[in-house]
Amino acid sequence: MVLDFEGLLDFKPVDTQFQVRGVTFSGPIALRPSNPAFPAHSGSMVLLAPQEARKPIEAIFSEAVSFIGVWVTASRPVVMSAYDAAGELIAQTELPEANLGYPGTELTPNQFLSVRAPGIRRVSFVCNDGNLVLDDFTLYPAPTPMRAEATV
Repeated sequence: MVLDFEGLLDFKPVDTQFQVRGVTFSGPIALRPSNPAFPAHSGSMVLLAPQEARKPIEAIFSEAVSFIGVWVTASRPVVMSAYDAAGELIAQTELPEANLGYPGTELTPNQFLSVRAPGIRRVSFVCNDGNLVLDDFTLYPAPTPMRAEATV
């Protein structure tokens, strides 16, 4: 499933808009970027972590997922962390440097960050003292265990 954020209202908090799809967000606002350093990956709408809040963007899942990927553009390094239902860290990756696409930077905008682990219930994106936008949030549900059945 891909959440592309199109149809959200510009400059409005994003929290329960995707609850029917099993995802609740904490922290971001929807934004149609006017700064070319922060382009959307697709369409025109992204999630922005308001710098003044100094809080991460978090996504909480009503059911466990096994994969999360998102296109990231940031002015500073970003750490993406996945947690299980008990709040234990189970996977982590990072964007090691800014990727605004300015001359002299090695990374282009919209780098794909992803984590894969069984039982992910929450993911956070931290960009200390920087600006961060996310687009095309992709997730796969955790596999359903198969029941053993006997036939005679």
